[in-house]
Amino acid sequence: MKKCEEACLAIRKFNDLDADGRYDPGEPLLEGIAFDIVEGDDTHQRTTGVRGEAWICFREPTTVSVRELLRSAGGQWTITSRVPPTIDLPCGDTEIWIGNARITPPRTGEGGPSPARTPSGRFALM
Repeated sequence: MKKCEEACLAIRKFNDLDADGRYDPGEPLLEGIAFDIVEGDDTHQRTTGVRGEAWICFREPTTVSVRELLRSAGGQWTITSRVPPTIDLPCGDTEIWIGNARITPPRTGEGGPSPARTPSGRFALM
């Protein structure tokens, strides 16, 4: 019997443009999304890279839970995919796809003045 070398989890994060909870070709992958992966009493944080992936590997099969950390920029988002409360990781690779859909657009000029039209028809910062 072959010995288990690793039990790995790949989290794939995408912008669920049609908010159906499933990845469709052409939906962009999301970089910079942070997750807590909890195994027993240990919490490991991973962030998606440019390909929208975050990986974590364990030395043996285990059970984890995955929590997406709140985003602070780019409007408000909601998770569209069903994420099970626990994920069993057998030997080898396991992947989950988690979609997000934007529920409010990002605010332009967050924290700065808003342009206003002057009597001459030009814009000025107010």
